[in-house]
Amino acid sequence: MRCIDGENELILTCETQAEGVCILRCETRDPVVLLPDEIDGAPVTALGRYVLSGRAPDLSGRDTFSVRVTCGGPLPVHEADSIRAVTLPKHISIRSTMTGPWKSAPKPPSTVGDWAASRFPARWKD
Repeated sequence: MRCIDGENELILTCETQAEGVCILRCETRDPVVLLPDEIDGAPVTALGRYVLSGRAPDLSGRDTFSVRVTCGGPLPVHEADSIRAVTLPKHISIRSTMTGPWKSAPKPPSTVGDWAASRFPARWKD
């Protein structure tokens, strides 16, 4: 498993795409999550629909790789209910990919519950 320094203890399941890296799954018990902007020099450009959910996405048949983000702590065990805030990678723009009533909203929804419930556009793949 690749290992990179970060601000959290995370286990990421990723997929390489033409635009960069898609984080399909993020496992952590940290209440505040800072997702990396880049992995192995490639920008993080997409997030899986259930990236922070307690529900693991179906990844069968996909070419994925794992990355451990660490600040020196123990290997995390996923506790989706403990997550309270998330900082998205800088290469991801929620507003530019939104459809429907959210697109014109003054502030798009960005709660952890929205991520866990897959309430974001289909651009984020699982």
